Amino acid sequence: MKLPRHGAPRAAAVMRILYEARDLTTDGVLDQLAEAVQRAELNMIIKDLGVRGRTNKAFEVYHWMLQQGNERRAPDEITFNSIITVLSKHGQVEKAQHVFEMMDMVACRRNVFHYNALLSGYAKLGLATDALALFERMKVEGIDPDGSSYNILINACGRGKQLTRALALFEEMVGKGLQATHITYTSLVGACGRDNRPFQALRIFQEAISGGVPPDQPMFNALLDALGRGSLFDEMADVRSQMAERGFAPSLDAYRSMLASYKQGERYLEAKAVLDEMRKAGYDPGPVRLPI
Repeated sequence: MKLPRHGAPRAAAVMRILYEARDLTTDGVLDQLAEAVQRAELNMIIKDLGVRGRTNKAFEVYHWMLQQGNERRAPDEITFNSIITVLSKHGQVEKAQHVFEMMDMVACRRNVFHYNALLSGYAKLGLATDALALFERMKVEGIDPDGSSYNILINACGRGKQLTRALALFEEMVGKGLQATHITYTSLVGACGRDNRPFQALRIFQEAISGGVPPDQPMFNALLDALGRGSLFDEMADVRSQMAERGFAPSLDAYRSMLASYKQGERYLEAKAVLDEMRKAGYDPGPVRLPI
C-alpha cells in the first residue's frame, strides 16, 4: 500500500492497516512499514488509538518504538506523555507507572505533563496515597507543579476522603499564585460532601463566587450532593432554584443524594417529586418505595 507523504494522512493510513491486517501483529505491520513511518506519525497513532479505547494496541505501538534503534522512530517526550495518558485514562496505572520509570532507561527527561498524566491515573482509581507520594517526588526532582497538578491531587484526596489534605493543597496552590478554577472548587465542595461537611461545602462554594469564579453545572451538582448528604433541606431548595434559573439540571448523583435525604427525613412528597423529575430526565431510580 502506498502511504501519503507525511503527517496526519500518513498516520491515518497506518491506522487503517493496523485495523485491517488480521494476519499480522502490530510488530509485523510496523516492521513492514518501518522505512515509511516516523516518530511524529507514530505519536499520532498512539493518541488516536487511546481515543478509540484501543489501549493494548497503543501500548504495542509504543513498545515497538522502544525497540527501534533508529532515532527517527524511537519514543520521545511526546510519545511517553501520550502512552502514559492513554494507560492512566483506561485504569492501567501499573503499566503507566512502568512506562513512566522507563523514561530513565532511555534518558528521556520527565516534565510536568508526564507527572500530571500519571497523577490522573492515580486520582481516577482513588489512590490518594500514591498520588501524594508522586507529587512529592515531582518536587524533589525539581519540577514545579502547575494548576492542573494541584487540581488532580485535590480531587484524588477528596475522593480518598482526605479533606484536610485537600484543603491544605488548596492553600498551597493559592499561596503559589496559581489560579483556582471551577475544577478546583468542584473538587473541594465534593470533598466536603464526602466528609459530611455540608456547611463547609456551602462556604467554599460562596468563596468561589466571591473570588470571581461563577458556579457551573458540575459545581452546583457537587454542592447539591453535599447538601443532600447533610439533609439541609432549605439550602437544597435554594440551590435547585438557582440551578433552574441558569438552565442547569441535577446529575444522577445529586438526584440520588436528594432522594436519600428526603426519605431519611420522612419528607415523602419531596422524595416523590425528585423521583418524578429523575424519570422525566431519563434516569432510572431503580426500585424505590415511598409510604404515600
